[in-house]
Amino acid sequence: MVDDVFAYAKTAGEVTLAVSFERVLSLLVSNGKQCLLIIDGLDESPNIGRAALQQLIPRLEKTAKIFLASRQESWIVSMLPGGRFRSLIIRPCDNDSDIEKFVDQKVQDSEWDQHTKSTVATFIKTGANGMFLWAELMLHHISQQTTPNEITMALSQMPEGLPGVYRRLLQQITRQSPARREFARRILQRTFSAIRQLSLEELRTAVVTIPGSKVPNYGDFVPDFKGMITATCGPLVEIDETKGLARFVHASAVEFFS
Repeated sequence: MVDDVFAYAKTAGEVTLAVSFERVLSLLVSNGKQCLLIIDGLDESPNIGRAALQQLIPRLEKTAKIFLASRQESWIVSMLPGGRFRSLIIRPCDNDSDIEKFVDQKVQDSEWDQHTKSTVATFIKTGANGMFLWAELMLHHISQQTTPNEITMALSQMPEGLPGVYRRLLQQITRQSPARREFARRILQRTFSAIRQLSLEELRTAVVTIPGSKVPNYGDFVPDFKGMITATCGPLVEIDETKGLARFVHASAVEFFS
């Protein structure tokens, strides 16, 4: 069963998301026994496959118990059979205590003086509004400042919401040297344009291949490719060490660049 599911999942780059998704889920419920399907991040699925998913999930509800973890978007609410689905709303404040622990740990691990640590922690906790990712990205942004005055300035100009943080991170990229700025631009462009997540080797080749050409410019290969991605793109692009893949840090980053 595991091998069959994996074989279907690998077709994600060859067929639409909805088709690949339906193949896997149909296989899981094909033995006639009721099972529990946990679907996380449904709201992050691309627009192109949503119509098919709206038809698929209600059909699966007949043979499986379904747990959906998602933002409460209208297209998802509209496909749930009325009266048979129960909703559990998680409020931003429900994450406050966990975010506080996360921020406190990160701040204590820094080399800032005690006053700066206290100030940064207070600002980040107040502005997070229940978003772990916002807190993490802002801590990274603050850590790139070099003086107490720069930290104070960055805290006084903290953006609201993730789009504001992404704009701030892009501003950091534009302040790099022309060569590093161009490298980051190519990484972001190739990562965004790919129909699936690229392996590091695929991305490394794509970065040194001029659009329209089939031959990479091997003389432009970056020796420490993984390290250069982290140094130039910051947290916008994350690397899956286990699978050797590069991807945007979150679906909201893909939406931001759309």
